[in-house]
Amino acid sequence: MVILKKLLMKLNDECLGIEYSGELIRLTGENFSFEFRQRVIILKNAGNVKVYSIRGGSKKVIYAKYYGKLLSCSDLGELVRDEVSTSLFTARVTKCTLGTYLTVVFSGMFLIDYVIISKDLVGLLVPGKREVYVEVSNDIITIYLV
Repeated sequence: MVILKKLLMKLNDECLGIEYSGELIRLTGENFSFEFRQRVIILKNAGNVKVYSIRGGSKKVIYAKYYGKLLSCSDLGELVRDEVSTSLFTARVTKCTLGTYLTVVFSGMFLIDYVIISKDLVGLLVPGKREVYVEVSNDIITIYLV
């Protein structure tokens, strides 16, 4: 049985849940989730995924629209933060004129550089030499990094 550590990241008046253990990071809302493993990313309740090469092919960016609501920050027993750093990832909430978003920077054991989550989009940056395979089934997107 895997025991996940849990906390909440505050985005304005709502929160995004983060659960993590040895090789898994899961970001959750009321009816959506993003699960990150070393070579696989699963986006639930998402669609309209696009993959682009940027920076002369040295990086690839993956965009997807997600559908759902954030969590209430009033759940008891969970820690609400604006920033957190663990051995697996560092997460930080940023507020600017364009809005509020969450950035998660992953450790070297993941094939993902970082992810940015806004109110309805998720963007992932991965090394350009990695092949990206996308499988779409209903409202679940599975992304394989090879």
